[in-house]
Amino acid sequence: MESASNGVHGSPAYEIWGDSKWAEFYIYDLYTALGMDREAKSVYRRFTRNTDDFPRRGTRWFRDWFYPLWRDCGRAEVMNRFYPGAGPALPARLPAAPTRGG
Repeated sequence: MESASNGVHGSPAYEIWGDSKWAEFYIYDLYTALGMDREAKSVYRRFTRNTDDFPRRGTRWFRDWFYPLWRDCGRAEVMNRFYPGAGPALPARLPAAPTRGG
């Protein structure tokens, strides 16, 4: 989802937050939206404990960035607004899908 959204390919922030950080945001939002409160609480606890070494050691992406962004800026709507605004910086077409046999 992060790399193919709103008709563009790529993520403007991939170099900063890497491959898995947006997934934490998405998983928590999905469980919350589906009313899966036990699962949402479980991943919230796990994700808020996570630390990474990028951009510096001890960074807590979910706790200090994604969760407050989600909570304070419209939940899933914040990413719905992020990608169209970033779209002009990204390729407009997805790479061609490989075909069978060649």
